[in-house]
Amino acid sequence: MAQQLWLLRHGEAEPHDAGPDDERALTERGREQSLAAGSALAALDVTFQLAFTSPKVRALETAELACDHLGVEPIVHEPLRQGFDADEALALLHAAGEDRRVLLVGHEPDFSQVVHDLTGARIDLKKGGVAGVRVEGSSELIALLRRASWSGSCGWLTPHAHGLRQRHRCGTLLRGCPSCPRSRSRPGASPLPCAASRSSRRSRRGSTR
Repeated sequence: MAQQLWLLRHGEAEPHDAGPDDERALTERGREQSLAAGSALAALDVTFQLAFTSPKVRALETAELACDHLGVEPIVHEPLRQGFDADEALALLHAAGEDRRVLLVGHEPDFSQVVHDLTGARIDLKKGGVAGVRVEGSSELIALLRRASWSGSCGWLTPHAHGLRQRHRCGTLLRGCPSCPRSRSRPGASPLPCAASRSSRRSRRGSTR
């Protein structure tokens, strides 16, 4: 089994004027996003040997909530606070050993840049979204998960991973959350919205988000 790096962006947090950036906590919606991300990864049978999180409150809370479903204790890793890059991500992955899966919880625009530098893919990682990268020879983006809707439908989207069958108009293979029967592909179903097909790299200037 190849090594896998999974990157989880923190959930929705309090507004910037609520206090110091490092101390902004998750909103109720952000807590829901974090729990849902952990639940989706568990439903996909992704088993992690290590999990690292930014020390910022919103990321730490996201890690703790998501890891409740994953059977792993998040470790605070200072470099994830801001300016985290692909070399640092690979160092954590390689330190974990062969055939390991490592979860990182942190911020944008760092995570989208890490995915681009490793795989060449340009993604737009939403709050509470998850990207999975397989690292074996040349790295490959194997999953991009996000909660498509918060108005009642589950709507997790997952490109080219775990035996996916539905193909989006952009060519990406998709299916819904494996724990939600309403989101499974059906013959003749309309194409699902695709995060990857609308992605664009955001500017690296400014604070982490």
